[in-house]
This record gives sequence, C-alpha cells and structure tokens, in this order.
Amino acid sequence: MPYCQYCGAEIDYDQEYCNQCGSQQPKLQSQQKASKGGAVGWGILSFFVPLIGLILFLVWRQERPRVSKVAGLAALIGFILNLIIMVFFQDELMKILGTP
Repeated sequence: MPYCQYCGAEIDYDQEYCNQCGSQQPKLQSQQKASKGGAVGWGILSFFVPLIGLILFLVWRQERPRVSKVAGLAALIGFILNLIIMVFFQDELMKILGTP
C-alpha cells in the first residue's frame, strides 16, 4: 500500500485524500508501486553499511516513507549488531589484526 506524503499514514492506491491528516495526494501510484520492491534491497545495503542507511532515512523521510523506514531500521540493527560483535569478540579481533 502507498503512504501519505505528508504524515506517512497508509492510504489506498485510488485515494485522493489522506484519512489521517486530510491532505490531497498526488497521482503517483506507479511510482509508489515501484518503490515497494526497492525497500528490501535498500534495507540489506543499510544493514551492512549503516551510514548509508542513516543517509537514506534522512533523505527519503518525506517522499518515500516506507523505504526510509526500512533503511533506517536496518541501519540501526546493523550498527547495534556491529557493536555487540566488537564488544564480545574484541580479543579475537585483536589477534586477527595483530595488535597486542
């Protein structure tokens, strides 16, 4: 389903006004349908490179809220997982890098 460009609420494809905020929706159903497929790809990229996910989240917040949310969430999960790995496996990482 597409989302309102102003508040991010779910709307129907043929809906002209948002039920949540009442704003008029532009006729961009084909772009909104196409953006659904890209969310998974951007999410995977954001998981492995959290900085890209943060940038995508901030840039696409208004125009592509679904993709933005997926990218931001994947970046957050990837960042937290990286921190956990670094804390618990610090000794092994030091051995691999060759630092005392």
